Amino acid sequence: MEITEFTLKLLFLFLPGIVAFIIAEQLTTHEEIKLYNKILYSFILGVVCYFLYYLLTQKEVLNICNVSDNNGIINYQEIFYVSLIAIPLGFILSGFLNYKILHRFARAIRLTNKY
Repeated sequence: MEITEFTLKLLFLFLPGIVAFIIAEQLTTHEEIKLYNKILYSFILGVVCYFLYYLLTQKEVLNICNVSDNNGIINYQEIFYVSLIAIPLGFILSGFLNYKILHRFARAIRLTNKY
């Protein structure tokens, strides 16, 4: 199987989401997560990381044309900074999951009786 430049670019773009997901997964107890859910969660966490980075810097984030263009250059420094944001996000997410913050909030506003 040949790994193309496009595949490597996508992997680097997913890196912050993967980092946040791995931290949250290792710090929580749960059933085995299916592969497609892992990919989806990594994507969602990556989008959240890039959005937080945008809020902090107010700079244009990830020109998508650079990903699909073979001559396009990805800003690896930006991906590094976003990956640094992913670390505390993973810890915060695991705290939310372990202490069932979402369920407590939903119970407080009477949306659920779960837990």
